[in-house]
Amino acid sequence: MGSAFRLSIWAGPSYDEAVNWCHSKCLNTYCAAASAETTHTQVDWTTGSALLLGPESDGFDQAELELAGESVGIPMAGEVESLNVSVAAGVVLFEAARQRGFGKTS
Repeated sequence: MGSAFRLSIWAGPSYDEAVNWCHSKCLNTYCAAASAETTHTQVDWTTGSALLLGPESDGFDQAELELAGESVGIPMAGEVESLNVSVAAGVVLFEAARQRGFGKTS
């Protein structure tokens, strides 16, 4: 079974509610943004972290980026400007899993 059947899902919070909840849990909160100077591999994902993904059309506005605190991007090659939001999520979350030792055998 997929993880959707094992994880709690919080549907319908506003952006502010989601960011404030992350901050109340002392999570390092990152917005995915094409304009970010920090890449997804430069972040320490081994600590409590939250990744916020915005709309594919426009992404986050400046106020939303500032509210979260930090932005993280995925380096693009050539003329590629961005990735589909689900692909971007997969790339970043795979890096987080890799840093946490996913797939290593003892």
